[in-house]
This record gives sequence, structure tokens and C-alpha cells, in this order.
Amino acid sequence: MRQIFLTISVLSIILINLQSCNNKESKSDNTSITDKSDVPANPEIKTDYGELPGGYKTMDEYYIDSKGNKVWHGRRVTQYPSGAKKMEGFYEHGVSKGYIKYDEVGNVTEDTRK
Repeated sequence: MRQIFLTISVLSIILINLQSCNNKESKSDNTSITDKSDVPANPEIKTDYGELPGGYKTMDEYYIDSKGNKVWHGRRVTQYPSGAKKMEGFYEHGVSKGYIKYDEVGNVTEDTRK
């Protein structure tokens, strides 16, 4: 019962994070650049690493725009506790270019890249 609750909790956190990434009207850290003149030619990419409950790990690549907001640019990766990739999202200047989901042994279960 405890494992089911933990699994549901982890999936809920992941889904909430994915939803917030697609919310383009949000003024939070996942700003997308709509004016092409604001797009930096060679942005300085930063990387954040984190950990979710249950041993899941995250890695996010982004840059800071001229207004001080995080703009996703590159990859966002979630890993199983074993270290294998669970999901890998691809972004260019805050716009999602699709994602790949993997099962625990590394097989691709879904690929939405454009």
C-alpha cells in the first residue's frame, strides 16, 4: 500500500511539472520567448540537478533571459532511482520540441518529437 501511494505521489509531481512547462501564460520560471528579437544568438546554458521523492532525479537545462526569467533550452531529464532515463524533454527558447518516455529497462514507450 505504501509503494502504491509513493508511486502515485511521484507520478503526480512529474505530471504537475510537465503541466507547468506547457503553461505559456504563466509568469513562472518556464517563460518562452515569443518575440524573435529577444532570442539570444548564443545563450549561456545553465544546468540544474534535483531529486524527487522516491529517489527519482532531474536535470534541467535553461538560460536566463534579459528580464531575469528562466527559459528552458536544451533537455529536461527525469531518471528512475536506478539511474535509467524515465523521460527526456527537448526545448528551444522555451518552446517544447517533444519528449521521449522510457520504461525502466530503457525501451522507448512514447516519442513525440516534432
